[in-house]
Amino acid sequence: LVFESALAILIGLGAAYGFGGIAAVQQCFNWSQFLKFLPVSLFFAMGLSLKMLAVSHFQAGTIKIFGQLRLPLVALFSATMLAKHYSLVQWQVIGLITTSCFAFVLLKGQGRSRDGKSWKWAGLVQMLGWVFLNVSGGIAAERAYKSGLLPF
Repeated sequence: LVFESALAILIGLGAAYGFGGIAAVQQCFNWSQFLKFLPVSLFFAMGLSLKMLAVSHFQAGTIKIFGQLRLPLVALFSATMLAKHYSLVQWQVIGLITTSCFAFVLLKGQGRSRDGKSWKWAGLVQMLGWVFLNVSGGIAAERAYKSGLLPF
């Protein structure tokens, strides 16, 4: 993860230079911009850490399905915090996705109970934390991007 992050920073700086020259690279080191986007990166970093911890409790497929709960949370947060509007049909589809995710997780839990195993509460809390922090990061990112005069 560290190498990947360092490579992403270098690619980002290279892209900034390619599109805007040295002035764009200097904007990358603007302290006020850094502080504006710091909560975004913290939300995503902490969420990813929780997701990695959940891997020790669940299979990758279960985590992937559970991660689909980001959609209803994004819709709910963006409707309340960003004043986005969704149609009745869109809310119905979001409800179906939410119901399907919960049904999948509950069925997995019933299978564990039938096999004499207990629920993995720590893993569920970690996955819920990941989903919540990921959604919060997305909402914070949208606010940060739209709060300035820069084109990004």
